[in-house]
Amino acid sequence: MMSADNTSIISASGHLSISRWDRRTGKGISGPFHIRPACFGVVAFSPDAGRIATTSSRYEVFVWDASTERLVAGPFYGHQNWVTAIAFSPDGTRIVSGARDQAVLVWDICAPSAPVQSLERHHGYALSLIFSPNGSHIVAASTDHLVRVWDLRNENSIPQLLQGHTSCVRSVDVSSDGALIVSGADDRTIRVWGMSTCQTIYGPFEGHSDYILSVKFSPNGQQVVSGSQDCTVRVWDVSTGNAVAGPFTAHTSRVNAVTFSTDGTQVVSGSDDGTIRVWNVQSQPDANAHIERTPADSRAVDSNSTGTWKLNPEGWVVDKDENPLMWIPPLAHDAIRPPAPDHILIPRFNLPISSLLEGKAWKELCRRQEGKSIRNVSIRTVRLMPSPSNSTRPLTVSSPHVPTHWHSLTTMSLPLPAQSDSKSGLSLQVLKSRAGARFAILGLTVAGVLYYLAAPDSYRPELAWPREKPFTVPPPPPPAWDQEFDPPPLPPQGGGAPVKPPSNSQMAERAEAVRKAFRHAYKGYVDAAWTYDELLPNTNGSVNNFNGWGVSVIDSISTMQLMGLKPEYDSALDFVVRMDFDIKNDGHAPFFETAIRYLGGLVSAHSLARSAVTGPLSSLESANTNSNSYAGREHILLTKAALLADKLLPVFDSPSGLPFFGVRTSGPAPVYPTDDPKSYKYSKASDNAPGARITPGGSAPLAEFASCQMELKYLSWATGQARYFLAAERVMDVMKKVAPRLPLPGLFPIWWERTAGTPIGDHVSLGAMADSGFEYLLKQYLLTGRTETALRDLWLDASDSIISHMLYISPNRKLLYITDISGGSHSPTGKLEHLSCFLPGLFALGADQLTEKEGMTKQRKERYMWAAIGLTNTCIGFQGTNAKWIDELTKWERTRGPGDLPPGVTTKWTRVESDGQRDYSSSDPRWLSRPETLESVFLLWRTTKDPVWRERGWAAFQAIEKYSKTQFGYGSVSHVDNKSAATAANSQPSYFLAETLKYLFLLFSDDSALPLDQFVFNTEAHPLGVWKWRDWEMEKYKIH
Repeated sequence: MMSADNTSIISASGHLSISRWDRRTGKGISGPFHIRPACFGVVAFSPDAGRIATTSSRYEVFVWDASTERLVAGPFYGHQNWVTAIAFSPDGTRIVSGARDQAVLVWDICAPSAPVQSLERHHGYALSLIFSPNGSHIVAASTDHLVRVWDLRNENSIPQLLQGHTSCVRSVDVSSDGALIVSGADDRTIRVWGMSTCQTIYGPFEGHSDYILSVKFSPNGQQVVSGSQDCTVRVWDVSTGNAVAGPFTAHTSRVNAVTFSTDGTQVVSGSDDGTIRVWNVQSQPDANAHIERTPADSRAVDSNSTGTWKLNPEGWVVDKDENPLMWIPPLAHDAIRPPAPDHILIPRFNLPISSLLEGKAWKELCRRQEGKSIRNVSIRTVRLMPSPSNSTRPLTVSSPHVPTHWHSLTTMSLPLPAQSDSKSGLSLQVLKSRAGARFAILGLTVAGVLYYLAAPDSYRPELAWPREKPFTVPPPPPPAWDQEFDPPPLPPQGGGAPVKPPSNSQMAERAEAVRKAFRHAYKGYVDAAWTYDELLPNTNGSVNNFNGWGVSVIDSISTMQLMGLKPEYDSALDFVVRMDFDIKNDGHAPFFETAIRYLGGLVSAHSLARSAVTGPLSSLESANTNSNSYAGREHILLTKAALLADKLLPVFDSPSGLPFFGVRTSGPAPVYPTDDPKSYKYSKASDNAPGARITPGGSAPLAEFASCQMELKYLSWATGQARYFLAAERVMDVMKKVAPRLPLPGLFPIWWERTAGTPIGDHVSLGAMADSGFEYLLKQYLLTGRTETALRDLWLDASDSIISHMLYISPNRKLLYITDISGGSHSPTGKLEHLSCFLPGLFALGADQLTEKEGMTKQRKERYMWAAIGLTNTCIGFQGTNAKWIDELTKWERTRGPGDLPPGVTTKWTRVESDGQRDYSSSDPRWLSRPETLESVFLLWRTTKDPVWRERGWAAFQAIEKYSKTQFGYGSVSHVDNKSAATAANSQPSYFLAETLKYLFLLFSDDSALPLDQFVFNTEAHPLGVWKWRDWEMEKYKIH
């Protein structure tokens, strides 16, 4: 906020370090004042700036004295969830607070024991609150697309609803005369309303290209300033809606807060890029200017300092001799130019080239603690975690005059106070090499670090890169995307020694062949079946078989991201924007398929976008300059995922918690009033009767109810909404309750009674109807940062029992196989399904990722890897017995008893066509484009590094190209055992794009693409970045 005398600015960082700055010089006047406890950066200043209101992780509100740093009032208890907005009354005696419990409470500072007024609950929750200038009204911006106005003079008044925005409203303000209200929303518009009429008077004002995060009236009420997710600041004329100043474009991350100076001649903005900027309203920048489009400026940043440097047109920082030092992404160019006529609040960054050191160990540059966002014009500083090696020195950017928060290195021009002593100012150290080689920095690495650190921590998995890699200066990256874009090589990742990119160009050619196969298949879909679910590749037709929402698009997004297919990716994002998840004729969506394909596809795309690890997204912000720029658009994926999940949640409103078969998704999503884990009812949150929404279905198969947890838990972690976790965990609670009573540890039967939540019968399978139920036990544990140990233990029990009771060896060829068992004696059925071929990959993943402390003893690891290699050889092996090396469903002869372990299992396979020689007979000769064998081949390559797996994967791909490819796409194969009858069936399943081709591409790609310790694949091959539950979440959700 601006001080009353217009001389200073008060700011708060995301974790509430409060400082006061001289508006003219940018020097700190007072602070930093560190407030604890703090939570989410929710803060408000009293009108005289003498008091500060904050919130805590326990849903409390506090009031502090800004000069003494002492608690004045509070804590105020009343909310049942995180507080999202607070504001002081004009006289500073009252506070209004809004929270995710959808309540808005008014407090008397002198009487904090209970709220003096509880206003009507929202259907959403408040993101911004403000009193009118005379204190008679409260205005709220809400997530339910509405602006609410309460008249405090009438205790029983019903709020006035201001309707017009079509998306979440994020910010509101009231003019100084109390006559007008301004609001900014995610629909990218600004509206001005009459306080008395509650109708739109002016607007909507359009011009921002992304969410509007902050709006503020000028002192005379004639202008409005806005800050946006698109990184720009604009000033509008209230009466005409014309932009009278801006766009101001120097911010490199979203603008969280804006305000006018008291004389109205300047505006101040605070951003996630760590800067506060002051703009002259009279300035008129180019109306078409945008950060990504601004050309590089070669002006020196400080022509008087030693080690002067400049930015050349290609984006390289060069010294006075034009030697390249480091490369800066285009997104950051504006922030490193001298300000004129506007200025950053604090003096400009000066890069002391003379203090740079050489080196090679840089592992810790990509590690960062919890980030702090800039709220209410906040400031952040930079510090990167030091390397644990004693032979290295950390990269640090710091200053004693700025609050020492962990902070994202969004640009290399973070503003810091000027220092008279260079040793106490900014230091940028890049470790010395022992050979004392000439100074060099890996420019693309710096660029990657910038993009990695620019993302909020809540969307970014923690990376651990190996150290000891020499620095080299690469050529600058291409300025724009090519149509045939190859993802740039990524730094090696993982816990062991760095894995070098394949030296044999054949691997790159194979990966490119798979990419071309995907583009052929997807082009066929776009040309003939766009907006439908799947392509009919023989007839060039289309079919709706999964809700009619375009499942091939959503299932393909993560593959596009991995392969770097920008045109297809941009088109898919535009497709997602228009999704509403309604079904024609008011039909019902099957929960299982909808969750793994649609919900899994959306949350995976969101996770990959925020991780900045996959090929296209690591440099998308710098390369993409059109309206489809992904900067900030990850929220579309998360918003749509949450909308879909909210429409699906009524399936969990069963007596046991096991989900019903399907749900009617047409119409608005139910509104959920609380995240209370003790009394959560999904159907009662809606006006729709549960019977009208639910398709009960018969008995529940294990895979149907135990294969949604990864998707829902990621969504709960990413959004902060507990209801998704609670729904998923109710299912796991049922399984944990049943586990001690199972005849064989960990082996859950296929069929369950939905109402009672109890097993039906004793048929155990790792094939259809059960497979992913076992898969998600291990993968949930890995995905959530190894915090849910009960799930790990269940998976270990199940795996031990599978190896002991469900594996058999064929009599002649000595092939290891898995089959179903049933009955009290656990008799085998003699059937092996191709769907079961995911299991060896799961064994290999567990053996590779779990440590001895986690139960993976040396003996257990050897046993699991034996099973993994033996089973994968079998799955690939009976591909080899077929005329075209493509899998089939088979029946096997039982020859050995349970627990018959090696020696005796073959590791070789040859082509055999006689049923007698095969040891089995074919039950279903079709190849349905399934990926399970190739999934295991990929995981065996990653965990053993035996090149034989790549060769076998390539043989499978060549067979797919020969027998499955059609003019329009790829079809399933109707009869793999008969060359003359082997014609491509008229079906191109979406999982062929999501799984089969993705695993093949990864098989021939460098291991740094989606490392196994940082990403976990759902059962539809949608990768999710690993995260770790925070302490308060583990306590709230009772995770153990």
